[in-house]
Amino acid sequence: MSKVDKGGAQQTSLLDVLKKKMRQAREEAEAAKDEADEVKRQLEEERKKREDVSRRLRLLGGRLGKRSSTVLSHLHRSMRAAKVRRSRLGGRESRRFAERTYSGGGRGGRAQQAHRARRGGPRAHRGPAQGGDQQARGGVEGRRRGRTAEAEVAAMNRRTQLLDEELERAEERLKVATEKMEEASQNCDESERVLCRPRPSCFFLSVHDQCCVCSARKSMETRSQQDEERANILEVQVDEAKVIAEDADRKYEEVLSLLPARKALENRMDVDDDRCADLEAKLREAQALLHETETKSDEVRVRKVMENRSFQDEERANQVEGQLKEAQMLAEEADRKYDEVARKLAMVEADLERAEERAEAGENKIVELEEELRVVGNNLKSLELSEEKALEREETFEEQIRQLDTRLKEVSEPSVSFPPKIVELEEELRVVGNNLKSLEVSEEKALQREDSYEEQIRTLAARLKEAETRAEFAERSVQKLQKEVDRLEDDLLLEKEKVRNLTEEIEQTVQEIQGS
Repeated sequence: MSKVDKGGAQQTSLLDVLKKKMRQAREEAEAAKDEADEVKRQLEEERKKREDVSRRLRLLGGRLGKRSSTVLSHLHRSMRAAKVRRSRLGGRESRRFAERTYSGGGRGGRAQQAHRARRGGPRAHRGPAQGGDQQARGGVEGRRRGRTAEAEVAAMNRRTQLLDEELERAEERLKVATEKMEEASQNCDESERVLCRPRPSCFFLSVHDQCCVCSARKSMETRSQQDEERANILEVQVDEAKVIAEDADRKYEEVLSLLPARKALENRMDVDDDRCADLEAKLREAQALLHETETKSDEVRVRKVMENRSFQDEERANQVEGQLKEAQMLAEEADRKYDEVARKLAMVEADLERAEERAEAGENKIVELEEELRVVGNNLKSLELSEEKALEREETFEEQIRQLDTRLKEVSEPSVSFPPKIVELEEELRVVGNNLKSLEVSEEKALQREDSYEEQIRTLAARLKEAETRAEFAERSVQKLQKEVDRLEDDLLLEKEKVRNLTEEIEQTVQEIQGS
């Protein structure tokens, strides 16, 4: 019993260790997932930062481009103004040179006037003196204007130099800004590469733990793939249902588009009724004319002609009335069939939704049954292992019993000399018998458990078969509903063709009546 208890304790301890390792593996997998999510979040943040930096750099480049363009335009304007001012200064200098030459000529004139004044009296002397004063004032003003012009030229030269320096500084700033922008883009690329680089794991596992983690990851990947496949199948089914609904909406719109044609037919029928009434009035008038022309010579001929015409008009009117009645009956039948088709479509959609719900429930049930089967299989494996261990122990106990029997036989011969040895052997035999009984009891329990597990497996297999049959029935019902929808669509097309033919016949009859 103590050995059995020790074996059970060892099994429970192994199970606890395995559970702990599985729990640790799950925790480590969750931690790895959290770390991956954190890395993804950091990548998103870095991408957002990079986009923000690139956007700012683009804005800065745009601003710098605008500023450089404004500076260049201002510089070009200033250069043009400087050229204009230089040309003006050149004109002023030429005028000043001309004034100087004119003032030199004035001095020669003043000498001639002084010589004339010596000859010609006081009046001649007074006039040249006043002219000399005016010429002196003109020379002073010319020199003053020349100095101001030179100062303006120097100022313009300094201003052009300052503008050139400012342009060079702006170009240097542009170069620095572009270099910074390139450095920022390179830093962003490096940060992205660093973040995208796989990081080494911060924890180390044993080989068994790593195998458990790999198996858990593989099972999770297979489950995710199965879920994705099922989701894709459901999406395909939803798309098919949407296509069917769109076809039904399109058919409903086509039927609605036929309603104006029906109204037009009714209007035409009203017009035909009015025309029939007019024809009847004309017929009455013709009858009155017949009564009036009875006294004339061609009374009989006119009467026959009018009777024939009236008979033809009556026949045409009867034909038109019959066609109108047929058209009304066909329109009512088309409305009734349309209502029936709409009702059947609604029923088909409801059946389709129920079939989809049943299919989803069957898939969920299949997943649950697969999980239960997996658990039962694991339990069966553990039971088989325990049964093998019990058989091994039973064999060891049988071997011990055989050894003890041989020893008893050996001891039974000199029974007088070894009485305490016999007692010990009997005690060992009793212990071994108790162990055998406990092993038999545990084996019976294991067999009972195995039977119960087999019964569970059979029930689960039966439930799985039922779920599969339900899924097959749902698929067959969906196919039947699809066939019913196709048949209803064909019926609707036939009814449309009939209505089209009827409208053409009515139009032909109306045209014949109008032509007659």
